[in-house]
Amino acid sequence: MKIFAMMAALVLALSLYLAWTPELSREALLQSYSRATTSLVKVNEQTVFVQDSGPKDAPSLVLLHGFGASLQTWDAWAFELEKDRRVLRFDVPGFGLSGPAANNDYSDAADVAACWPCLINSACSKWPWAGIPWAGVSLGILQRLTQSA
Repeated sequence: MKIFAMMAALVLALSLYLAWTPELSREALLQSYSRATTSLVKVNEQTVFVQDSGPKDAPSLVLLHGFGASLQTWDAWAFELEKDRRVLRFDVPGFGLSGPAANNDYSDAADVAACWPCLINSACSKWPWAGIPWAGVSLGILQRLTQSA
């Protein structure tokens, strides 16, 4: 029984050693995920990672990721959609490469305040919306868009 326990512990230790992946720096991740269509947009104190792809004069589509995800959630969809649409995606503060929320404010209002200028700066006039429902953020931005249209 002692030999079995020692073998199990050895296998577990070896598995953990082989599965361990060192944490990458933000700079390394930015280098890995940056494309010609991505940028870091500074909104007040918040940095937002944005990807704006497809023809700039085509109808626009905004894709919002869900909780615990990033703009890469939409990579496969964007690859097809950007052929005839302008596709705007961004990492909500606290997710992906946008970094932590400024002032540790993770409220829906703070997310809307950080995302809204990204949409305005993209020079889109009307946005069809798609996304995994994150009601506070997506509905807050949608409400702001309809009020300004």
